[in-house]
Amino acid sequence: MSPERVVAVIATRNRPVLLASRSLPSLASQRRLPDLLVVVDDSDPPWREANRRALEQVLAAGVEVVYELARTAAQGAAASWNQALRRAAGRGTDCWVALLDDDDRWHPDHLAVCLEVAARSGAEGVVSGIRTIVGDGRPSGRPLARLVLTEFLVGNPGWQGSNTFVRLGHLLALGGFSEELPSTLDRDLAIRLILAGGVRWAFTRQFTVDYFLDPARQALSSRGSPAKLEGLQRFHDRYVSLMSDEVHRAFCARAEELFGAPPGQYRRALPVDRHARLRAAANLGRCLAGAPVTLLGHGQEGVVLT
Repeated sequence: MSPERVVAVIATRNRPVLLASRSLPSLASQRRLPDLLVVVDDSDPPWREANRRALEQVLAAGVEVVYELARTAAQGAAASWNQALRRAAGRGTDCWVALLDDDDRWHPDHLAVCLEVAARSGAEGVVSGIRTIVGDGRPSGRPLARLVLTEFLVGNPGWQGSNTFVRLGHLLALGGFSEELPSTLDRDLAIRLILAGGVRWAFTRQFTVDYFLDPARQALSSRGSPAKLEGLQRFHDRYVSLMSDEVHRAFCARAEELFGAPPGQYRRALPVDRHARLRAAANLGRCLAGAPVTLLGHGQEGVVLT
């Protein structure tokens, strides 16, 4: 077994069937099991006992489990993830954190592949490929081979919660996930890590995660979801200074087409040239990371700041 320590993190809310039938079995069948699973349960009381029973399959696989109730009711994914990160840090910060959403699925070699790629490259963050499965349809997507800031400003090119695999220390240095955002947490995390710099990235260039979208089930990403629209608004307000006119138009068009945002919802005061965007990126990066930012992100293999 690899000497590297891996902490798996699941934040769950009111999905006991999917937790028990999809996400936890995929974790328990990993070729390289995590050393610890931290589960933060934000479910309503009727679902909690079923969630606890579902964890028996992980214990049977030989994985240590820490189960906690969310500190406040319906606190949201970001607060639950941050609660889990704090618990993991209590065991030491020299470890990897691997997130798994309660309705997604890891392929059996997900953790092993991420660790192998990290070992070969000396990376401190690994992005593996994630497939999107809508209903009973065929999987779609493409594995990321680099991180491009503008792609995350427009949309999500392929980094979800369930393929997040990063050193815990880097997540803690950022202050964890942005609890003020009700959605767009994965894009926000990617942008903050890119702007902060100091993370060496590697890419598996293969699919090891499945992300499921069920059109029949109301979800955060559903068209017209109030939480999604509110999250997009806050994301826009936070990062609009980094967007060129072209990127801003693309952001607005995507929000309108996919999520039903009202036309003209997202406005900017004035056009911003590239030099102004670079200055804004430096200033924003200092605010978000609490440290100086090197804009020569091109020096980090696979990271492009445009």
